[in-house]
Amino acid sequence: ATQGTIQEGGTLATAVDAIAKAHRDPKARAAAALALVQNEVRYLYNGLANGNYVPQAPEETWTLRYGDCKAKTLLLLAVLDRLGIAAQPTLVHSTFGDALPERLPTLGAFDHVIVQTSIDAMAYWLDGTTAGTHIEDLADVPPFRYVLPLAAAGSELVALPVREPARPDIRVNIAYDQSAGTALPPLFNLSFTVRGELASRLATLKEQSTPEQLREMAQGALGNFVNDRQIHTRSIDVDPAKGTATINASGIGNLRWIRDEPRPYLALDGLIGDFQIEADRTRAAWRTVPLSGGMSNTIVQSLNLKLPKQGGFTLEGDAQADMMIAGFSLRRQASLTGDTLDKTETVWASGSELPAEKLPAARAQIAAAKQREFRLRAPEAYPTRVEEIAAAKKEKRLGPLLTAYQKAIDDDPDSARGYLNRAVFNIGIFEPKAAVADLTKAIEQEPGAESYRRRAGLYAAIGDFKSALADVEEALALNPGDEASMAQKAFLLAEANRFDEAIAIADEQMAASKEKRGWIGVKAEALGKAGRASEGAAILTEALAERPGDPGLLNNLCWLKGTRSFELESALKDCTRAIELTDHSSAVLDSRALVYFRLGRLDEARADLDAALKVSPGMPASLFMRGIVRLRSNDREGAEKDLALARLQNARIDAEYAEYGIKP
Repeated sequence: ATQGTIQEGGTLATAVDAIAKAHRDPKARAAAALALVQNEVRYLYNGLANGNYVPQAPEETWTLRYGDCKAKTLLLLAVLDRLGIAAQPTLVHSTFGDALPERLPTLGAFDHVIVQTSIDAMAYWLDGTTAGTHIEDLADVPPFRYVLPLAAAGSELVALPVREPARPDIRVNIAYDQSAGTALPPLFNLSFTVRGELASRLATLKEQSTPEQLREMAQGALGNFVNDRQIHTRSIDVDPAKGTATINASGIGNLRWIRDEPRPYLALDGLIGDFQIEADRTRAAWRTVPLSGGMSNTIVQSLNLKLPKQGGFTLEGDAQADMMIAGFSLRRQASLTGDTLDKTETVWASGSELPAEKLPAARAQIAAAKQREFRLRAPEAYPTRVEEIAAAKKEKRLGPLLTAYQKAIDDDPDSARGYLNRAVFNIGIFEPKAAVADLTKAIEQEPGAESYRRRAGLYAAIGDFKSALADVEEALALNPGDEASMAQKAFLLAEANRFDEAIAIADEQMAASKEKRGWIGVKAEALGKAGRASEGAAILTEALAERPGDPGLLNNLCWLKGTRSFELESALKDCTRAIELTDHSSAVLDSRALVYFRLGRLDEARADLDAALKVSPGMPASLFMRGIVRLRSNDREGAEKDLALARLQNARIDAEYAEYGIKP
C-alpha cells in the first residue's frame, strides 16, 4: 500500500512534484518516475529483514539512497501514485520465468518484483533495478515470460506479450571506403550504439578508462564487425537525452571479395549467412523438447560501401527481405546507387519458444533462404587482383591507406601490431623492401619466430640470401624443429649454392618425419639446382612407386623435368596424369605449359597457361611464361602486359627463369 508513504514537504515529495510540474502526459510522468528510482537510488540486496518479504518504506529508501527490488518497487509505486498513475507490484522469476506455469504456487517460485501499469490501454512493466530506461523504451517487454500481479482480489499467472522493442538494443553503422579497389583493404568509420543498462555502463567506462583500456576494449568489442582489422581512432559519446552511448571507431578493415568465379563477388548475406538453429534432438527423450527463444533483443546493422568508380556492379539475391523464422524476424533493405551500396539489416529475436514439431519446417525455411544468398557482384571483365593493384599504384590511390596505417602505428607506438599490419599490406601490394622495414620495427618491439621467418622470405624475394638465412636461423632458435622454417632454410641454402647442406636437411627430415612427400620434393628441387636432376627424378619416381597417383609428386616430377629440360615426353604424361587426379590444377597446368614450351608446341603451352590463369588469375609464373609465349607469337603488347604483372609480384622472376635457360 502506498497511501501516506511519501511525507508532505519532504525532499522526496518535492522531487515527485517537480516531475508533475514538468510533465502533463502520463507516459512522460511514468518515464521520469522510473528514471528517478533507477538513477537516484542504488540497488543493494537485503535478504534479512522479515523473511525477505517486507520492503523498507519509500522515505527510508529515499534517505538511504539504496534498496533492493522490493524497496525500489514500493518507492516507484508510491511515486506513481502521487503522480496519479495507477500501478501494482508484479512478481516474476528473473531466470526461469517460462517454467512458472509448471511450478507449485509458492513464494519460492519468485525471486524478483517489478511494477505493472497501464497508460492509454497499453501495458507497461517497469523495473527499478535496471538502468538507463528511456521513454522510448518504456513499452519494452521484460524477458520474464510470466508474471503474477499482486492484487487484493488475487490473480492467475499472466503471460507477457511478445512485442518488438521501439528501438534496437544495438545499432551498428559501418561506412566503408573501398574506392581504391576491391583488391585493397577498405577504410572504415564505425559507430556502435547501445541503450539502457549497457549505455550506463559505457558512460561509466568513458569516465574511468585509460586510453590504453579504451583501445583494448574497442578492438575487442568492434573487431568482429570489421573482421578483426586495425582501429586507429576511437571515442565514446554519451547522449543522456536519448539514453544512448556510442563507441565510434575508424581504421582499416577487410572485405572478403571472392574471386573464384569470372566476376568477383562480396557476400552480404549477414541475416541468413550466419543464422542457424542449434537443437540436438537425437535422443528419443529430447524429441518433444521445444526450442528456447532465449532473450528478446533487436540488432540493426547498416552498411554504406563506397565502390571503385568503374561502375557496373550489380546486386544478386533478395535486396528486400522480411522473414519470420523460429521466432526471429529478419529484415533487409538494400540499394545500389552509382558507386555506393546502402544496406540495413534488422534481426529481432522475439524470445518466442518454438515447439519441437516445428523444428523441421524452420530448418527448411533457413535452407531455402540460404539458396538466395545476397551478393554484390563486380562487372564483366573486372580486373584481376594483380591488375587492380597495379592500376592503384600507377594512379597513386594508395595514399589514404598508407596514411591510415601510419595513424595506427602512431596510436600505439610501443606495439608491434601496427608495423605487422602494415607489413602485411606492403606484402599484398608487392613492396617487399617496405615490408622488410616494417618487420624490422616489429621485431625490435616483439621478436618472434613467425616474424623472422616472414622477413626471411622477403629478403629472399629481393635477392638478399645472406640476411634471409640469418633470419631463418633466428626463427629456428626460437622455434626449434619447425618444419616450415627447415624447408625455408633448405631452399635458401640451395639458392646460395650450398647444395650439400640443403640436401642433408631434406635427408634428416625424411628420416625423422612420418610424412615424407614434401621433403622428397625439397630434395629433388635441390638436386635439380645442383645439376643432379636425374637423381631428383629417381627419388620422385621411387616415391611414386609407393604412392602411385599422387598428384603432388607427379607435378614435382613434371616440373623438375621441364625446368631442367630432360625426359620431356614422359614429363607430359606425368603432368597430364596429375591434372586428371587433382582438384587444384593451376600449378600442374603451369608445369605442363613449361614442358610444351620446351618442345616448341607454343599453341598448347598458351592453352595451358590461359587455363592456369583462369583458375589462378594472378599466378606470376604463368604470367611470365605467357608473356614469353606471346613474344614468340609476335604479340608484343600482350607480352609486355603479362611480363609487367609477373615482375610486379616477383622482382626476381627473370633471374629465376634465366637459371632454367628461359629469357624473354
